[in-house]
Amino acid sequence: MEKMEENKFDKSEIKGIFTGPLSPVIIKLAMPILAGMVFQLFYTIVDTAFINFIDPKNPAILGGTGYIFPVMFVAMALSNGLSVGLSALVAKGIGEKDDNIIYKTAESGLFIALVISVLVYVFGYVFSEQIILGLGATGDYFKYGHDYFIYILPITGFMLFGSVLGGILQGEGLMQKFMNYMIIGTVLNIVLDPFFIFESINLKFITIPGLGLGVKGAAIATVIGQFFSFIYLVSIFIKKETLVTLEWKFSHVTPSIMKRIFFIGFPQSFGQLIMSFAFVIMNLIATKIDPLIVTSSSLVGRVEQLVYMPLFAIAAATITVVGQNMGRKSVDRVEKTWKVSMLISAGIVLFTSSMFFIFAQKIYGLFKQTPEVTFYAVTQTRVIMPFMLISAVVIITRAVYQAIGYPIPGLMLTSLRFFVIVIPSMLIYVFVFDLGFHGMLYGHITAMIVTAIVAWFWMKSSMKKLKLGKLKTI
Repeated sequence: MEKMEENKFDKSEIKGIFTGPLSPVIIKLAMPILAGMVFQLFYTIVDTAFINFIDPKNPAILGGTGYIFPVMFVAMALSNGLSVGLSALVAKGIGEKDDNIIYKTAESGLFIALVISVLVYVFGYVFSEQIILGLGATGDYFKYGHDYFIYILPITGFMLFGSVLGGILQGEGLMQKFMNYMIIGTVLNIVLDPFFIFESINLKFITIPGLGLGVKGAAIATVIGQFFSFIYLVSIFIKKETLVTLEWKFSHVTPSIMKRIFFIGFPQSFGQLIMSFAFVIMNLIATKIDPLIVTSSSLVGRVEQLVYMPLFAIAAATITVVGQNMGRKSVDRVEKTWKVSMLISAGIVLFTSSMFFIFAQKIYGLFKQTPEVTFYAVTQTRVIMPFMLISAVVIITRAVYQAIGYPIPGLMLTSLRFFVIVIPSMLIYVFVFDLGFHGMLYGHITAMIVTAIVAWFWMKSSMKKLKLGKLKTI
């Protein structure tokens, strides 16, 4: 029986995780995730364009949905926390060959997702108007923002449940299936968007009637796409194509596993919630300078994902490799993975940020916004991009901390950047030195540099403790 159990884990092992060069396996694991992210980014850009085409002369339409970004960021934070917690736990469990993780993780994660979903729906719908007003939206910005919020909120449940099953796939290293999950909803979104948004779709030989729901339609199409992505994930587990099982038994909901998911993953969520809170304050600061900055930041935030996506893909691959090696207690390989992942990320960011710097004017010109909005977007991109390289240090370091089961430093790094440094820096640059819009950008740069330096030295110290057995992990 022991030999059978051993074979079960051996069959699921991905070549190169425990021995051999790290670059090929990290890139191999990251590429499907990156491909899925590219599809999602393409959708984001197309969705932004569709919303903008409702009335290009009315910045409140796109800007109103921009005010909702911090709220959606909360949903993404909770989802990412679950995903990271499940991914790290499953990866470590596979490395340790722990049957308890294999048989009880899925139901435990889904139970957490269910509880959070109910709380989000109740709070979101009861206090919808207060939430949008609290984000600083007024007039038409409030109207369009509220319309979008009401119809996009159902996506939260599908995101949370999807993050549980998707996190398991990542922990096992089944990145191809995870990519399919990301692509299905994205493609469906793109197909449905024009039908739900516009009253008619004029093709070359035919005019197709649409529903003409505007921003509401954009939200509905997104929810439908996410629903079918989740159905795909469920089918994978029903067909038993994973090492981790899903038997839909409440008896498999295990407090000890939920506790580990929470302590590994939710510092990531709290960190992103801090970021969300920081974005709210940044929007308020931007509104004081010029409300059009909120619109331009919405554009930059969506398009800028091209730079961050490879980093997040490498980070996801890093969690899988580090987690499984941590389970085998291969600390030297854990440290080497950290360094190799940073080098790969830095090389990619150097290329992507350079392209954005050079072609910013042409990229933002495609959105046919007002000259002022385009100016703000181009300026923000060209001031920030030269400093994007150092983001690799922080993002990969956070991923390693999550994978080894020591997530608090990752939370502290996020808090340092977005709470301790960026907001106070912006307030000083903008209101004390009267630097206006550029003051906001200098605040970002200051926070990026300081946080990267702290992350590097903190991880070096943690690795020394880990090798000596003095670092307490979950």
